[in-house]
Amino acid sequence: MANAALSRATLPAEPCTALRTPNALPATTSPNEINMEFRVSYEHSLASAPDEFIANVASQVVTDIPANVPRALLPEFIASLIVERSPSIGKIRNLRILSGVPSLQ
Repeated sequence: MANAALSRATLPAEPCTALRTPNALPATTSPNEINMEFRVSYEHSLASAPDEFIANVASQVVTDIPANVPRALLPEFIASLIVERSPSIGKIRNLRILSGVPSLQ
């Protein structure tokens, strides 16, 4: 019963080994030095007709994505980058991340 009074907050810190991957970058590396490249696929419309999806992009590499963007926000972030870099694109739908690799500069 002595352990029943202990909460998770009072236990000593332990290193997390479950999240380590062989391709993980060292924790000392600054996020400003690391950019990611992602290969994506999506459908898009033109800015002149945003509700008519006319193009299906099977594969495109999007570069210069900061490594500190949370994984849950990546599709939204990548879609906004594509629209920003290509002003003729209206809307993007069905964006899929096919792969991603870090690119050290």
